[in-house]
Amino acid sequence: MASFKFDGKKVTALVDVILDVVISVFRGIYRVVSRSGDAPEPAVEVTSDKKKKRRQITVVVAIFALIGSWVSMFFTECDQTPKPRMEPHLALGQLMAEETSKLLGGGGQVVVVTMYPPQGGSAVEANLNAFKKTLSGQGKVAVTAVETVVQPDAVEMAPMEGVPSSLFFRILEKYPNVSAIVSFAGAPLLSDEEITKMGEKIPKVIVFSSDGAGLKKCFEEKVVQAAIIFRTDATGDTSKKPGTLREWSDKYYQVVTPETASSLPF
Repeated sequence: MASFKFDGKKVTALVDVILDVVISVFRGIYRVVSRSGDAPEPAVEVTSDKKKKRRQITVVVAIFALIGSWVSMFFTECDQTPKPRMEPHLALGQLMAEETSKLLGGGGQVVVVTMYPPQGGSAVEANLNAFKKTLSGQGKVAVTAVETVVQPDAVEMAPMEGVPSSLFFRILEKYPNVSAIVSFAGAPLLSDEEITKMGEKIPKVIVFSSDGAGLKKCFEEKVVQAAIIFRTDATGDTSKKPGTLREWSDKYYQVVTPETASSLPF
């Protein structure tokens, strides 16, 4: 459903249009009615009065129809907010599912971590839907649960990427038998002390990180086994529009593994 965004100029313009139209309507009605009232009484048929009344009604209806068309045109012009492309988000969900299935050997239970919708809204939904759809064709990997990172003042402030340690440990405790934790919200935010407390038997962790912050340490400490980040190198013909989700993922994302994690800046 399209959303309306009005700035001060557009609101002022709308008010001016409505005022002009209202003034014109009342002037028109006044003229029609006053002409009718000043006219001499018909010497012949009463039907002439009926004709005048019909004419007055027709004029009023036409004026209000004109108002409706003007208002409709105004809202149509205002509703020009460009819709975000969903292909990159669908491509990310697909790529995350493929890497998860590859890491788990085609079978297992996973918990998905997403950001609170105000950070992404339809993007979050696109990520998750594409992830689940791709998994359904990748063997026997199933989504056990979806957990959400909720941050205070999420709508007003830019979100801090990463899964808080409290949520990460709660997931480990709540789902002790899952094979993997798949995070669209970034890597776990763990201190050195928290990392030592985890022990060796933890699920595999696959994350998407928009900037790659903290990933190098997560790989070194074996907290994360696979990550997807935005591509830092330009590849292919940038003027060519991607056609498939695979082409979209090749354009925007790259996969980081323990073998390639040393190339990360931090």
